Amino acid sequence: MLVIYVLALCRRHPDTAKGILVAAAILNLSITLRSLDEPLCDAWPIGIHFPLHCLNGLMLGYMIHVYHAHVLAGRAHQR
Repeated sequence: MLVIYVLALCRRHPDTAKGILVAAAILNLSITLRSLDEPLCDAWPIGIHFPLHCLNGLMLGYMIHVYHAHVLAGRAHQR
């Protein structure tokens, strides 16, 4: 869904589209780790659940940054 949104934003807001695409990649990595968490649990006792939450936090913080930059760029464009 994020990639579809990126395609819709490409022409009008390319910097925002790039930022959302990076966030989608982080989310994809997080979902991949989530799928591997249970199978790897026996082989790696500490698991990968903590890094999963770190990636989710990183993605959320990055999306806030992208949105903030988008809003600031819109304000600068209005002037």
